[in-house]
Order: sequence, then C-alpha cells, then structure tokens
Amino acid sequence: MRAHLSQRTYGPLIGRLLAGAVLLLLPVASAEASNNFTLQRFGTCVLEGSTGNCLGTSTKDKAFRSFAGQLGEVMTIKGVAPADTPGVAGFVFQIDRSFNDFDVKTEGAENPWVLAHKTSDPAASMGTTQIHVRKGLPFSFEVGTVLTLLDDSDLMAVGVEGKWALHEDIFWPLPDLAIHGGLNTLLGSSDLVLTNLQIDALLSLPIGIGSVVNLTPFGGYGVVLPFSASRLIDTTPDDPRPAVASDTESLRNQPEVNFSLDTEPRPVAVVGARFQWAMLDLTYQSQFSDTVTSQSVSIGADF
Repeated sequence: MRAHLSQRTYGPLIGRLLAGAVLLLLPVASAEASNNFTLQRFGTCVLEGSTGNCLGTSTKDKAFRSFAGQLGEVMTIKGVAPADTPGVAGFVFQIDRSFNDFDVKTEGAENPWVLAHKTSDPAASMGTTQIHVRKGLPFSFEVGTVLTLLDDSDLMAVGVEGKWALHEDIFWPLPDLAIHGGLNTLLGSSDLVLTNLQIDALLSLPIGIGSVVNLTPFGGYGVVLPFSASRLIDTTPDDPRPAVASDTESLRNQPEVNFSLDTEPRPVAVVGARFQWAMLDLTYQSQFSDTVTSQSVSIGADF
C-alpha cells in the first residue's frame, strides 16, 4: 500500500523529472558525423611501379582487433544498475549517458583510433546514450531491450540483456548477488561487423534512509567479448580500376582485404551507486578496463 500511495503522490512529479532528463541526456544530432570510422588504413597496398596496380595487401591485424575491441567496450551494454530486479510485476524504463575515454596518443599515426578515424584526428572521449526497457520475471529474473547511440556518428547498437538475482533481499545485510549479461550488434557501418557479448557478476547492498529513500552501492567484475570482422574493404577507394586476379603482374590489381571473425576477451570492473525515491532511480557507474574507462549517469522510472 505504501508503494502504491507513493506512486500516486509522486508519479506526476517523477514523470516530469524523467521527461526533462530524457531531453537533457539524449545526444544532440550533428550533421558532421565526426565520429564515423573507416577501415581502409588497416590494409596497405603493395604497388607495382610501372602500372601502379595493387599486387596485394598487407594488413594491420593487431591494430584492427584493438580498435574493434575498444569500440566494443564503448558500445557494449552497460547495465548501470545494482544486483536487484524490479520484481515479477515490475518494469523499468532507463536512459544512460556515458562518457568513454581511451588512449589516442600512444603509437602516433599507428594508434588504432587514428587509423580508423576518417580524418585521423579522433577525440580522446566519446559519448554514448543507452535506452533500456527492462521487465521483471518470476524467480528473480529480468529481461530487457537496449538501444545504444554513439554521439556524432551514424553508429548504433541494438541488443538484449538479462539478469538473474541469486540472492535478493532475503538475508539482509548479506549483499544481493546477481549474474548480468548482454548481447548487442553494431549497425550503421558499411565496413565493420561487430557483436558484443558481456557477462558480469554483481554485488549490491540496499540501505534504507529514513524510510523514504534507498541508497544501493554496487560493484562487479566481468568480461566483454567483442566478436569482430570486416566486410570486403577497398584500400584504394580513389582508384576507379576494378579488382583483377591474375598471375601476370601487369594485369593484377587486388586492393581488397577483409578480416575474419575473431574475438579477444576484455576484463572489466564496475562500481557505482543507485539513489531510489518512490519510482525515481538515479544511478552513477564507473566501468574500467586496461584500455577504456566509462563514466555513466542514469535516470529511470521503476514501475
């Protein structure tokens, strides 16, 4: 009854706060699309002197995997939530704003982000926005759908997430324990094929404050698996001549290259806290790995 009264009392106010936050957190559209990428520089032609034909290509496979892996961390599903679930009758609408930092200076022109960026001048931080809709299920399960948008680009990712709370509000003050996972795939790139799988374990402890609000610190550890490949890439896009396979060097022109499907596990750690008042959730989370650091803020409504 208390929760029902709180929703009726605070529902209109929380609805207005949520609507305003959505407008603030959604990325501003940009016609420049300055965060679009190309894979052309991850392959280099071996040129034949007299004809200028491309006799074959050499590839920067390590740099390509590093770029795809880091982009996978940026675009992967960030839960931005503690270990508990909304309950069998509940669902959550949540919008996150993340600021993702990575190294664009090391290795100079051979830095993976420099190679991939269309102007070879990437920013050291890129913003993403994620929109979650999560639904509680029996036996402390939840499922959800997630849309991820990368600022100033044509890139987005769509996916699903799930959580199973192995211990949830039964033996307080023992912390809640849950397994969280997500799977999404990248859209908007003509060259890159990228699918991200993330699995992590979460611990959290809800702390009631004055029987009015709930503060829940949480932490976790997991792994991101970015499965990356490429479509056929033309390393000489300004050359109008078609690709020709021939044993005769004067006729051969083979500027195309592709990267096969592969993955490299990327361990990540998360820490954060959620502030909950009536239906309103405000959450902060940091996610760390060896190469990417993400700071996320989230606002949501828990119905």
